[in-house]
Amino acid sequence: MRADSRLTVLAFGSAAFLGAALLFLVEPMIVKMILPRLGGSPSVWLTALVFFQATLLIGYAYSHVSTTRLAPRRHAVSHVVLMLLPLVFLPVALPAGWIPPPGAGPAWVFLLLVAAIGIPFFVLSTVSPVLQRWYSYVRAGRDPYFLYAIGNLGSLLGLLAYPLIVERFFGIRWQSRIWTAGYILFLVCAGACALLVGRYGAAGEHKQSEPREALSAWTQVRWVFLAFVPSSLLLGVTSYLTSEVGSFPLLWVLPLAVYLITFIVAFAKEDRPVTAVGSTLLKVTALLAFATWALRMTRPLWALVALHCALLLAVGLAAHGRLYDERPG
Repeated sequence: MRADSRLTVLAFGSAAFLGAALLFLVEPMIVKMILPRLGGSPSVWLTALVFFQATLLIGYAYSHVSTTRLAPRRHAVSHVVLMLLPLVFLPVALPAGWIPPPGAGPAWVFLLLVAAIGIPFFVLSTVSPVLQRWYSYVRAGRDPYFLYAIGNLGSLLGLLAYPLIVERFFGIRWQSRIWTAGYILFLVCAGACALLVGRYGAAGEHKQSEPREALSAWTQVRWVFLAFVPSSLLLGVTSYLTSEVGSFPLLWVLPLAVYLITFIVAFAKEDRPVTAVGSTLLKVTALLAFATWALRMTRPLWALVALHCALLLAVGLAAHGRLYDERPG
């Protein structure tokens, strides 16, 4: 038996898009809830970014271990149960009675985020790698990486929709209700994917079990480094913008939006020379950034913001493009 290609792509594409959009929509939403208690300090958003990236890493680790250790059908069942767990913690809200102590620092913000959205965010962080693995079972031999581009497109639209649409027209309570409804819709799409795995996953499991060339330690270290550099630069650019320019949501999401764009372009590039373009742009932007640092330039502010974002774009395209070029089968 073979899965219908259009139905499969629709189910997996919808689940990847919705899961990623919800993941990045909840980020500015939960920070918006926290700010009245802590003020508009840049450290709040930076701490939130660390929490988001750390939880994503944990979610990816879980996805790798669970899909490796469990057979496709068993994993589909267990993961559906896991995806139902966030319903206990919805709608999204701050825990009652959590009042910041005097001089509350990043550790307090981190713990508050864990208590408020830890479980929902963790579950959504597993969406991209799990769906790619499931797709490779359902349609054995087909490249699943297009789902990564679709997911990051959803991430970008969800991130930008908050300051441009959601925050403008809906209060916090309605934002949380809308997000909950979106999560239920995501469950329907992800459930359809799980059903496809249950029906067609056995053949894909057999093909996946075929012996493959082992990755060298150097290759693994290089991949970690290529992922680490743009991620660390994201924090650096965000810190610069929020401390030198201002601390307001639209500016917070700008570097993260640029970061997501590099994933979208790199993992949907097919035969486009993304890596080469990124490397060329990196040479120019790095030289200009060094010149502004050496000359201690502080004006014009808009040009410095544009330059830092362009540098992040160049690094992301070069590094993520290289990761796509070296992707495993």
